[in-house]
Amino acid sequence: MTPPADVLVDLVITPAGGVAAVYRSPGAKDALGMTAEAFPELLPAGLRAAVESPKDWLGELAAAGRPFRATAFPSGGGLTLLLADRTAEVAADRRLAAQLANTPLAVVEWDRDFRVCRWSGQAEAVFGWPAAAVLGRHPSEWPFVHPADADRVAAVIDRLHTHTEPRNVVRNRNYRADARVAHCEWHNSVIPDAAGGVESILSLVLDRTAEVEAAAAVARGEDRLRLALESAGMIGWEHDPKTGTTTYSTAPERFYGRPAADAGHVHPDDRTQALAALRASAAAGIPLNIEFRGAEPAADGGDRWFVSRGRPEPAGAGWLLLVGVTAEVTIRKRAEAERTALDQVVREAARRESIGLLAGGVAHDFNNILTVILGNTGLAKAILPPGHDARTRLETVEVACQRASDLCRQMAAYAGVGRLVVRDVDCNRVIADARPALRAAVPPHATLTVAPAAAVPAVAADPTQLRQLLLNLVVNAAEALPESGGEVRIETRAVDRPGGAGFSPPPGAGAGVVVAVADTGAGMTDAVRGRAFEPFYTTKFTGRGLGLAAVQGIARSHGGSIRVTSEVGRGTTVEVFFPASHGPAAAPATRSGVTPPPARRRGVALVVDDEANIRELAASLLEEAGYEVDTAAAGDAGLALIRADPTRYALAVFDLTMPGMSGDELAAAAHALRPDLPIVLMTGYASKQLESRMLGRGVSAVLAKPFRVEELLAVADRAVG
Repeated sequence: MTPPADVLVDLVITPAGGVAAVYRSPGAKDALGMTAEAFPELLPAGLRAAVESPKDWLGELAAAGRPFRATAFPSGGGLTLLLADRTAEVAADRRLAAQLANTPLAVVEWDRDFRVCRWSGQAEAVFGWPAAAVLGRHPSEWPFVHPADADRVAAVIDRLHTHTEPRNVVRNRNYRADARVAHCEWHNSVIPDAAGGVESILSLVLDRTAEVEAAAAVARGEDRLRLALESAGMIGWEHDPKTGTTTYSTAPERFYGRPAADAGHVHPDDRTQALAALRASAAAGIPLNIEFRGAEPAADGGDRWFVSRGRPEPAGAGWLLLVGVTAEVTIRKRAEAERTALDQVVREAARRESIGLLAGGVAHDFNNILTVILGNTGLAKAILPPGHDARTRLETVEVACQRASDLCRQMAAYAGVGRLVVRDVDCNRVIADARPALRAAVPPHATLTVAPAAAVPAVAADPTQLRQLLLNLVVNAAEALPESGGEVRIETRAVDRPGGAGFSPPPGAGAGVVVAVADTGAGMTDAVRGRAFEPFYTTKFTGRGLGLAAVQGIARSHGGSIRVTSEVGRGTTVEVFFPASHGPAAAPATRSGVTPPPARRRGVALVVDDEANIRELAASLLEEAGYEVDTAAAGDAGLALIRADPTRYALAVFDLTMPGMSGDELAAAAHALRPDLPIVLMTGYASKQLESRMLGRGVSAVLAKPFRVEELLAVADRAVG
């Protein structure tokens, strides 16, 4: 069936104010299925308004069961209406809509003036505006195009109108009805009319918002990762073994100070090894873990060190990418080097001190011998007559002895030999004071364990010599450990007399203290153990072997004895026995030896400290000052004692830093129970700020550790008032 031709209808306003229609096209009555008199009844309100004030109007009408596109324009005193039958077009639209309904494409058609003449259901879903709200409107007439893209969209429209670009694909931002931004991909095509002009423009629209937002989220994640890596002093990388290319999270020049092409950022001496490790990791599909120096030195001219760690990630059939990070570890490597150097210094110092000790002993003994020789030589000369041939020989002996004496003086000066400063000391305290130096003598991969007895009697000894003995024993034990690690263990024990055989020389009767140093090294055979005290004898590298000889000398100079037990594969234990003295252990030499005031009863004091040594020391000093003392090892235990009888205590001494309830928390709780209780807070972090803060919280005084005897008693007296 041939569709009817377009129909022209003139619309005018009648004198009565109504609208009259005049058919200008033959067959208009048949095409529209009604007379001209009845036609005005079909007119929508918008078209009637356009007739009353003549202006362009675009819309649709339905007549005789068929849809018409209606285009009106002013003519004479009214409007001329052009009606185009859209029956075939609507059918085609229906078929196209059925095809597009199952796709994400939105369909928008624009007339030659670029006004919307088609707005599909998917367009409503994508943009949120219904067709009735946008039909007949230019995109500039409602908030549709993002302002930042408006000029670019206008240029695209112009190129479509002029056929400069009859087909194009553009991406721009549009607004939805709810004011959210949609990222859209527009596929635009010009539909020409019979004359080759522009009939309309058809746009197929794909909503790319989810894709754009996902890409933005990935970019933000990459930016955050890049920032995190840079903040941590790291750089991320991805290496493609097939192409040999590496991509980085940031410019490698900024991180390494040199371009990374052809491993130019790696120190020349490490480059071959680093590249080989990279290739091996890629070829075998195994994790990468390498350390290397950078080609660009540090600001101070030293080496910069880096560590790269990565792992293979599948990137296709039989194709792996290496993905990883590189961190600068210059500070750690320098710290390790400094620790190694310090360890070497400590070991060398121990070796020299051991040699010096032996040299001092040799010098001392040899000077005694020389004294006998020189004295008897002088006596022999005195009884010989002048001119006797033997006098010349005796004078030669005197010259040789003098030279030997000079050599002894040099040895004594090297050894720093002087009189022993003997006093009553606590072996446990000496070990505790020497612990940092002892720890430094043990390799980082090994363990140093100190297990002192709860209480040992005082011994008469020179603390410096006792520390040297401990250091020599620990160094000797540490050098016996395997490279994989092990343990050096120091123990003390009080004995009535050392039990078991093997002590040399045999100890005398009476109580004393045994200091034992054991290791988990390879142990010694009986033959080696038999020569262990020989000077310069060693199973280690050249230049060692004086350690046990010096230990034996120190032990003997203090009236002690020494015993070595060892088992191959199990380790070695060296035990040194020191006889007990008859007095209490003296305070360390660096402390003032102030005698506490005569004991007088002052009431009951409470000492709370989690460190047993400090707790017992403070209690002992307070007891000497006349207090009866209660002790507790934790804050909650101390609070329980106060809560049980708040009026019992005349003084409380708390440590500031304790696990669980801290000293300041305990002081606050005690002050709440007993506001007038004098409280002394002990701390190793004393400062004016801390003291001011604590004094406002119920604390009477702050005592800095370490403290002298008189300092504790003075602070206690001041707190009590």
